[in-house]
Amino acid sequence: LTGTGTGMGTPFYAPIEQIRDAKRADARSDLYALGGVLYFCLTGTPPFAGTNLLDLIKAKEAGTFPTAGSRNKQVPAAVDK
Repeated sequence: LTGTGTGMGTPFYAPIEQIRDAKRADARSDLYALGGVLYFCLTGTPPFAGTNLLDLIKAKEAGTFPTAGSRNKQVPAAVDK
């Protein structure tokens, strides 16, 4: 489905290494994406945000995001850890 220099996927859930170089993606990329989907299911928002792709990449590189519990008080503290 893709060719050299192209990629596919949802940037909100793709790990930064996959965005930079899809050839480096492996099963860990799927676990990262699953974590992002779980975060979305718990909070209604993706863990990282940006008004454009560059802002989203910068947010992922910084690696900080609000805990799920700070966005949804029903999320147990153990889940945040």
